[in-house]
Amino acid sequence: MRSAVCKAFAASLMATATLTGIAAAAGAAGGGYGPSAAVPGGVPGGFTSVAVARTFTPRGGVLRAKVDGLTVMTKVASGDLSGGTQVAITRANVHSVQKGLTGPLRRDHVVFAAGLVLDSKGRARSARHPMAITVTGASLHVGDEIVVYRAGHFVVVGRVTVKGRFTIKTRGVTEFAVVAPKA
Repeated sequence: MRSAVCKAFAASLMATATLTGIAAAAGAAGGGYGPSAAVPGGVPGGFTSVAVARTFTPRGGVLRAKVDGLTVMTKVASGDLSGGTQVAITRANVHSVQKGLTGPLRRDHVVFAAGLVLDSKGRARSARHPMAITVTGASLHVGDEIVVYRAGHFVVVGRVTVKGRFTIKTRGVTEFAVVAPKA
């Protein structure tokens, strides 16, 4: 009987430790983090599935994530964000982004989509200086177009000029995608 009680107590301690570990991991992004408050509503693809999030101090740092087989990385320079700003790299539903393309972009094929969120207490924040977002991966080809969601639709802001890599700059919440133009 004593052995059964000890085993039950040990199992209870293990469950508590596991739940505490889960809560600590969830809190590492700043407790209850979810970028939906900082991401504008109605963006095709959602851009609210968090790939990685971290709360930054004014010292800055680097945030990196794998999104759909590509690496997304941003560097926050020292002094660019106030303390307690959460930075997240988000995923999007590529099929929904595809349906959200308008005008000449409707013919193109969405290769990749992700977002960058700067958030503090559920409010979108801006960096003091433009932050570089670098994306690398084999599915990026020279000539692919880089689009950003602005004023209700995706607009072309650049092109991939080096196979497997591109960089864009932003100061705040940004939803972006890469589309391959139809030949």
